[in-house]
Amino acid sequence: MYDMMPIIFGGLMILLGIYMTTNPVKATKKELREDKDAVKKVKRNGFIEIGCGIVLIILGILLKNI
Repeated sequence: MYDMMPIIFGGLMILLGIYMTTNPVKATKKELREDKDAVKKVKRNGFIEIGCGIVLIILGILLKNI
């Protein structure tokens, strides 16, 4: 079970990143939704979140094989 934790968390991070990139307005705080820069930052952070999730999955697979 503990061997699957990085894959599960990585998958959740990827799903969160996909949500942030596809719906950046809904993923932004209500107070900042009108601010174009805040929405752009949330979308950029979504791509970073996807990248971190992929790295976490790869590290989980590689470290499991050691």
